[in-house]
Amino acid sequence: MSTPHPLVISVDLPRPGDVLGNYVIERQVGLGGMAVVYEASHRRLGKRVAIKMLLPHHAARTELAQRFQREGEAAALLDHPNAVSVFDADADPRGTPYLVLEYLQGEDLAALLKREGRLSMEQTVDLLLPVISAIAVAHDLGIVHRDLKPENVFLAQRRREVVPKVLDFGISKTAEAESLKLTHAESLLGTPHYMSPEQAQGAEQADARTDQFALGVMLYECVAGRCPFEGNSLFAVLAAVVGGAPTPLDELVDALDAGFDVAVMRALSKDPELRFPGLRDFGAALLHLASEPTRLHYAAEFAHVARPAQTRVCQDPLPEVDVRDRADCLIALFAAEAAAAPDDARDDVIEGVLDAPRSARVTKKRAYVPLIIGSALVLVAAASIAVAAADDAPRTVSTERLVTHD
Repeated sequence: MSTPHPLVISVDLPRPGDVLGNYVIERQVGLGGMAVVYEASHRRLGKRVAIKMLLPHHAARTELAQRFQREGEAAALLDHPNAVSVFDADADPRGTPYLVLEYLQGEDLAALLKREGRLSMEQTVDLLLPVISAIAVAHDLGIVHRDLKPENVFLAQRRREVVPKVLDFGISKTAEAESLKLTHAESLLGTPHYMSPEQAQGAEQADARTDQFALGVMLYECVAGRCPFEGNSLFAVLAAVVGGAPTPLDELVDALDAGFDVAVMRALSKDPELRFPGLRDFGAALLHLASEPTRLHYAAEFAHVARPAQTRVCQDPLPEVDVRDRADCLIALFAAEAAAAPDDARDDVIEGVLDAPRSARVTKKRAYVPLIIGSALVLVAAASIAVAAADDAPRTVSTERLVTHD
């Protein structure tokens, strides 16, 4: 499989056969603007790993070295089956840092979307519920990813199973790092199409709800075959993210499930306060669409998050109210009915309780919660962001890959 960057062997970089700590370099498999990735093997055990090394000329740059260290710390702290594992961190004799990661074979979600165009709702939820689970645990640990996108969801092939893995915590934010002053280059960290409005206006504003917005973008893109916020320039994309409304999903997707529609549109709310309280709430709103094995696997994690008192305000048909209230009603009804159902009937409840009739969907006008800012402010903010990005585009708009391709 081809790699995302041309492969280059530099005199400053390790070569095949070189020894790096306990590992023998086998081959270079990826190169980006910040780091190089190798396939390697343990000298005694023979275990295959991936080694990601900061490019030597970046090692002396404090902010990049800190970002690289933060990537390793965040990934190591997040012990989750759907996040890439970090086995070790060290530096070569010159002091250039590197990470030792699990070796993955497969493709990323971006490659799958490029090949398939769009995915079914079931396939989309099956692939992204594990990601939601992993990022929910990251949030429990005070880690915000800040660059969730299809390129950073790797679909690892394990025997006959596909295991989604979250990659690249290089621009993640942790509670411990809050006291560190962000550099100018970090003012627009992330990837524009997947940024939340608050992240587009400054990385320091990104919190757990920013990751939720990015996941909403990915869910939309998977089923619609396009991102909700697009443009022919960086300025246009950022302006759409901050002040635009996406094309309604039911205009792009046939037989759109009402629960999926409501959940995604709530995650894409411009105002962070109107998104789901947490990612497990988001997962609960999507669980009914997953395949049976995925539903059974995640039922315990996601189905308990509803607040039972909300069932008192949920009537049939579901009220056409604020998208946040309606989504909470759906989650509460799902959890209450699933909990009350006998074990042999629970799957049917999970399958059907959120299958609301089309007439009960929230209206398009109410489904998009506008950010209360004037059009002039939108354009000024987007313009200032675009200028900042243009000053340092390679470091602010693109990010590094954490895994190898074979």
